[in-house]
Amino acid sequence: MADSESSIKTQIVTGIVVGIILVGVVVLFVYLQQNTSSPLFRDDSCRLNESGMLVDPCVPLFTINNKKNGTISLDNHLGPGNPAPPMNESQKYIDKALEPYGGVPKDAVMSSLQESEWSGVYDGKTGVETTWATEWCAHYTQLFYGKPVTGSGSYLIVCITGGGKPTLIRKNWLSIEEVGMERVIPVSEALLRLKNHDGKFDPPTKTIIYDYIPEGAFNLSVMDIEMRYFASENSTNRTYLEPVWRISAVDNIRRMNFIFYIPASYRPAKYTHLKSDLFGNQRNFSQIKGNLSAMDVSPSQYVLMGTSGPIGKDGAQKIVRQFIENPDLSLTYNGRYRSSSSMCEGGYQGEYYSFNTSDCDFKVDVYSGSIISASINESCIKPGFSGKYLTGNVTKEEASFLADHFARQKYLYFDEKHLTTTHPPSLYGSQLDGAYSIYYSGDFGTLTESGLYISVRYHDGLIDRYSISDDDLEYLCVEEGPVRIDE
Repeated sequence: MADSESSIKTQIVTGIVVGIILVGVVVLFVYLQQNTSSPLFRDDSCRLNESGMLVDPCVPLFTINNKKNGTISLDNHLGPGNPAPPMNESQKYIDKALEPYGGVPKDAVMSSLQESEWSGVYDGKTGVETTWATEWCAHYTQLFYGKPVTGSGSYLIVCITGGGKPTLIRKNWLSIEEVGMERVIPVSEALLRLKNHDGKFDPPTKTIIYDYIPEGAFNLSVMDIEMRYFASENSTNRTYLEPVWRISAVDNIRRMNFIFYIPASYRPAKYTHLKSDLFGNQRNFSQIKGNLSAMDVSPSQYVLMGTSGPIGKDGAQKIVRQFIENPDLSLTYNGRYRSSSSMCEGGYQGEYYSFNTSDCDFKVDVYSGSIISASINESCIKPGFSGKYLTGNVTKEEASFLADHFARQKYLYFDEKHLTTTHPPSLYGSQLDGAYSIYYSGDFGTLTESGLYISVRYHDGLIDRYSISDDDLEYLCVEEGPVRIDE
């Protein structure tokens, strides 16, 4: 009887102990789920508070996978025909067209739906023309937490014609997987990276996107900053979507809009993956109450790149004398100007100080201090001027040697931009008053006569013309003469 009572007591105690252990496990599990500041639920640099909110500025991290039906190219254009289906019924026709290819991607958002082709008939008796749309096209964008991908990102186009038949399907879709979080730099650090030319550059051009920020003076008014993702153009060498700060700015020198993409990770390409808890569970960005939109910033600030500001007319006058190698040269100051002339053919884009003598003219860039234009005559120089060959009646070879030496000496970016002559020197005019024209272009020589131009007089070997054009950017063709700036 005693043994039976002892056994019962042992079973009760064992049950109580087991119950306590189970309750402890449950409490621990609930605690770990709620108290997300625990190291078991955080990345190395993405801490969470007691409410499960991110303490550090972090963004979700995505890997890129190649999967079937990620790329589709179907072109079955039939030409004008029967009316296309009503656009208010577009989704069912799009779904049917994409059904053989896995349907509309789950992360696709329609960005536009527009009529693209029309047909019609003309009634000669009534003079009335009846038209109808024979095709409309739907464009889709891929969004991650509400943010589109920049660079070689995803796109999907579906065009439907009469009878609901697809005439065009173009798809390049990224298959992604959320694998962790990455701590990102603050906006202040992004602006420093911008100044240090660490990023990608999208100039206002119709055809060209450079993969880094070019050298040159910029006086930027930052209009907007937001978080984006950047997909590498090199599809064989991309693993992650790279977090970037997208900086939208206006250049006060050129009066144009620019967009810069700055790597946002503290350690680009060295990412942290999510850790699991004791039960193998992981939490993604949305589960820990992350909000990518909350990271958008709309600052009002200025950023100087490649310059510390205007050099001033006195500094510019000193630079002219150094350029002409004549410290005693008397100059007349004509003012400060903004120029955007000769855009379609190349030319200088920016602000300059203007100086002249009786028969020489000089223009100096306001922000970089570069001589952007010089018209030189004998009255401006002293004996030994490096821009004059020692003998007259110079040959092409002598003119080329003189110009190369002078350009390297006077143009700050000659070697950095790998300037080379685009064609051999050509003699224009007669031997009495003719000159050799020598043109240089470099890594960014996207425009006709973009880079550097030097003219060498035949009869006395003097460099009488020197000018640089903006070889970093391709501008829209808007002709506008110089405009004086009041200081």
